[in-house]
Amino acid sequence: KNGTAISGATSSSLALTSVTNSNNGDYTVVVTETYTNGNAIQQESNVAKLLVDAIKPTVITQNLTVNLDASGSASITPSQINNGSTDNCTISSYTLDKTSFNCTNLGPNTVVLTVTDNNNNSQTATATVTVRDLISPVAHAKNYTTYIGSNGIATIEVANIENGSKDNCSVT
Repeated sequence: KNGTAISGATSSSLALTSVTNSNNGDYTVVVTETYTNGNAIQQESNVAKLLVDAIKPTVITQNLTVNLDASGSASITPSQINNGSTDNCTISSYTLDKTSFNCTNLGPNTVVLTVTDNNNNSQTATATVTVRDLISPVAHAKNYTTYIGSNGIATIEVANIENGSKDNCSVT
């Protein structure tokens, strides 16, 4: 390994167990044949590079506020939550456990960002997605005539004047 003989590596194969980053390096095989006359020849193989990546990505998140649209929904992407996550190798994917929100998610929601590198090491971190409904309801009313009774009181019910009011979430 890296030009230094590996102690005990004298058989036709070498098995490394519990491989970690410390096993990274350039490996070659040196075959020595010694003849009965004492002469020896050596043949060295091409270099085999071993790169072990056991380092998980560092996940950095940021909180986000989203507003529901006219249909009462909102969606987010991992890039909106990611805030500069890094890895010693190449990051292959960013995923979120929740990307769609609706009227039932108003307020703070915890999401989990998972970052995976090209060697399948992954790490997670959480962020808060605050969901808001900033769209005002649309009120529709109809004309209604009522009369004051002999007691001096007139009664009007909501159903008497409501005419299909609506909201992207719900009318209360």
